Amino acid sequence: MSVDDGRTHFGHKLEVELMGNSSSVPGSGATPSSRTTLFSPPETMTSPLHKRKRTLSQQTSDCASLDDCVYSPLSDAVMSRDVESSSDPVDSRLGGFDLDMGRGLQSEFKLEGKWVTVRMEKGEISWQESGPRFPKCYDTRKTGWVMITDILAGVHVQPGDVCRCTSCCDQFHKLVIHTYTAKNGKTSEWVPFSYSFCSPDGDTVVKWASKINAVLSSNKERPRKLWVFVNPYGGHKQAKQIWQNKVYPTFRLAGIKCTVLFTTHSNHAFDVIKEATSQDIGKYDGLIAIGGDGFFQEILNGVLARSNKPWSDNEAVHRSLRLGHIPAGSMDAVAWSLHGTRSVMSATLRIVFGDRLPLDVMRIETGSGGSRYSACLAGYGFMGDISRASERLRWMGPLRYDIAGVMVFLLSRSHRARIIYNPAGPPPPVSQNVCVGPCSWCKGNEEAAPREEGPIVCRPAASAINSTSPISSPFKTLEGDFISIIATVTPCRSDKSQHGITPYAHLGDGRMHLVLVRKTSRLNYLKWLHSLTKTGVQPGKFKFVETIDATAVCVEPVHGKSAWNVDGEVLGEQTLSAVVHRGLVDVFSRGIQG
Repeated sequence: MSVDDGRTHFGHKLEVELMGNSSSVPGSGATPSSRTTLFSPPETMTSPLHKRKRTLSQQTSDCASLDDCVYSPLSDAVMSRDVESSSDPVDSRLGGFDLDMGRGLQSEFKLEGKWVTVRMEKGEISWQESGPRFPKCYDTRKTGWVMITDILAGVHVQPGDVCRCTSCCDQFHKLVIHTYTAKNGKTSEWVPFSYSFCSPDGDTVVKWASKINAVLSSNKERPRKLWVFVNPYGGHKQAKQIWQNKVYPTFRLAGIKCTVLFTTHSNHAFDVIKEATSQDIGKYDGLIAIGGDGFFQEILNGVLARSNKPWSDNEAVHRSLRLGHIPAGSMDAVAWSLHGTRSVMSATLRIVFGDRLPLDVMRIETGSGGSRYSACLAGYGFMGDISRASERLRWMGPLRYDIAGVMVFLLSRSHRARIIYNPAGPPPPVSQNVCVGPCSWCKGNEEAAPREEGPIVCRPAASAINSTSPISSPFKTLEGDFISIIATVTPCRSDKSQHGITPYAHLGDGRMHLVLVRKTSRLNYLKWLHSLTKTGVQPGKFKFVETIDATAVCVEPVHGKSAWNVDGEVLGEQTLSAVVHRGLVDVFSRGIQG
């Protein structure tokens, strides 16, 4: 613990290192190969002040360090505990904390003008309005609580700092507990939330802030240092602002050290990650992509491309490393599928809390021998044609997908193809048709392939299908004229289909999902597209749409007049094969909530 400028905070000194061209940050003076400090924080982190909205029932706390951080009065019983899914045992997330550090701590504070008794015990901080004790059935004293697992940090604010939450704050020391709550009742979308406890005794506040942050630091799953990659040119070109205004202040509050790279050209992040030494990668708890789906896939491919290096040097690194996606693109299907929202703060908070979730990945191999990895989808025909047409309309921004979609729809092309696939095992029961975290199907499905262990070296997809490989047999074959061929490995949610293209897809059960749309009339296809945006693919709803669960697939177009769309990137290759690998990488996520 250290004190600086009247504020107490825990953890390490925040470091944000800038990597890359100096043009990324004006005035930085960095050379292409240099690292320089960005934002140069003081030795101890402080909590910057922001303007707040104020209402009668909810007063905002100017001492909070995040935008839209709402102060909760005592009368509010809405706590972060309410955000958790009823199926998520909170105790399971307490395992990484040393709860003995603050057990039994108790003090008197003033909250919303009323004195309350605050206690730390059993993995939570609870409080109750002070006053005469009555039998439980007659006790009207207001209470509240917040789980240790849901706290970002505890901050000590000295008297005199700008704050408009209550009059007592002008004379009292304040203990500000930063946490989160659900936005407008949406359990998957989180916003920062803070509680300000006032006390005339500065030593009491310092002791509480120190104890809270010591408990938080005891959890090894919470990241200490991250490598952040920012794509300033993707989507709406807001990634740099998102980093500076939202992500960086949150990481700063949580005491996370960061090295940041603003990319300057295509595959910049891929090249940097692939060529980094194991010692360089091993310094970080995770790699974070701030950009669109293609940018996340670039970082994913960079990490998995390192499998060509000796496994003995990479095993420990790969097993501890996690990937994170903070949405700043046009569609952000990865963030949507991982968190159930494309909210920047929701994704950022899941990183701060150190959530970990195994994610299925497809290894894709083209007919010419090229290979890559995908954590979302590969589409041929309609989706491939849209991606190819939209590349010529990039100057239009995200609107280009709608324009290209209309153009491709009017052409109404079909493509003859031969499809070879390996069927998956029995599907999950109806009660587990949607992957909700923590997902018991993904964790305990005995029918699914085991999670990949050992070196991250995937067998070539094409050879796996054309030989007697470890993949089970027999393979099945079908041929026909298809408007669209889609293979997904996650639900692929987005603004255009919030339930996902395949809403029944799970994040870590080792299955891919084939959606085969056979040749039909424009009217029928339009009805299917409309249904796709409203509910996603519903097996059996349309006779011309076939859905298949598989573990491997090979698509061989006969005439080859379309292109492949792999996670938003266009591949000019025609023949493509894919194998799904269960839980190949870990990501910062706890899945869809509720």
